[in-house]
Amino acid sequence: MKIVQSLSHWYPVLLLLLGIHDIYTSSYSLAQNSYFGIKGPHDRLLYITRARRDSRVAKNVSMEVHMPPPDQQIAGLITYIEALDMDKDGTGGYARLKEGGIGQYEVTLGLVSQRGKPIDFIVRIYGNAL
Repeated sequence: MKIVQSLSHWYPVLLLLLGIHDIYTSSYSLAQNSYFGIKGPHDRLLYITRARRDSRVAKNVSMEVHMPPPDQQIAGLITYIEALDMDKDGTGGYARLKEGGIGQYEVTLGLVSQRGKPIDFIVRIYGNAL
């Protein structure tokens, strides 16, 4: 009983360390995800798409994602963009802002694969709806 009482002051420290370990191990991935801006508590999902393009032998593949698409109206002011790499093994590509973006009503993301690999991203755009 005395041992349990003497260890009780270490419980918060152990829980903190276990929590940090869980956060580290769950967030560690080889995926090359990209995040732009800050998602606020009142932001809503304005646009979501799955961007895929097949690989080409010994070449990089690229494509663009536009929000809003040509056939849709502007959905709102953009506050946060995430491009989630679905190739979790480190062979995926990367995303970059080409036009527009945070604080704008439109955005163009450029997606580029690694040499000889396909593009496979989920793109989510959040903001304040009009």
